[in-house]
Amino acid sequence: MPSSFFLLQRFFLRVDGVLIKINDTRLYYEDGKNYMLREFSTRENTIAELKNIPAAFYTDPNEIAQHLTLRVTECEKLEFPVMQYESSVQVPIPHRGNQPLDLEEGPLYSGVETGIEPD
Repeated sequence: MPSSFFLLQRFFLRVDGVLIKINDTRLYYEDGKNYMLREFSTRENTIAELKNIPAAFYTDPNEIAQHLTLRVTECEKLEFPVMQYESSVQVPIPHRGNQPLDLEEGPLYSGVETGIEPD
């Protein structure tokens, strides 16, 4: 059974004749840890800067990514908030208007199928 995951999210922007930009976000989590690692990077070049790269690469994010200039990179440790639970949980009682509903009476939702008209 897997005890971790790695996620890659990629945004690819190509403005024909102008520029190509890729934003990558990588997330890594290990089971049992109270944090997740996040890496964000931006790669970008104008088409003029990519004149030595074959134009066929422009439409494939995986091919062009290795030719784009790394502009921004950020690494973060995202810590999960510590949740504190109360010993007693209060459950709200369903009601319609000012009248509490009798849960033994039937469905909580009114509609044509039940024959109960909405308030």
